[in-house]
Amino acid sequence: MKKDISIWLIPRTDQRKSLQKIIDDLSKKYNAYSFIPHITAYYLGTSMKLEEVITITDNATNGTRPFTMNAKNIGYSDIFTKTLYIQFEVSKQLLELYNKLKDHFNKYYEYVLNSHLSLIYKNNMDNKEKENEIKRISYPKNLTFDKIAIITRGGSIITKEKDILDWKIEFEKQL
Repeated sequence: MKKDISIWLIPRTDQRKSLQKIIDDLSKKYNAYSFIPHITAYYLGTSMKLEEVITITDNATNGTRPFTMNAKNIGYSDIFTKTLYIQFEVSKQLLELYNKLKDHFNKYYEYVLNSHLSLIYKNNMDNKEKENEIKRISYPKNLTFDKIAIITRGGSIITKEKDILDWKIEFEKQL
């Protein structure tokens, strides 16, 4: 079976712990599954072999240093992977990294960068509940990303809560 592959940026440890608490609390409150705080730098679907993605990503990120991104706002939508999320401004460093990845991967899958960090993945969450959570959540106004990871899961794009249970970190690299 082909694996669904994503490349994530992960915040530095202290910020990751703070965001993980928000994600865990929301997951518990709304009977959803928890996940690692991240921004997707590139999504590849099932179009490539994992070993090739690891090699390309490792080489493409040589020289990339940790970088900080500013939060624009916290929002919500009816899109499963953007139920509640923090939207970030695209930093110069993120754009450079995305373009490096795009140069290698665009022929396999065209991914459009959307620099958001999801706080919960939940189908059928009421908009009033989302609005109330937005008012309640205290979130960081900027994040420093210091790690890149390659994540796999069986199948294709996630659309329901249990789909995230088989996410597996296949590769991690400090920036």
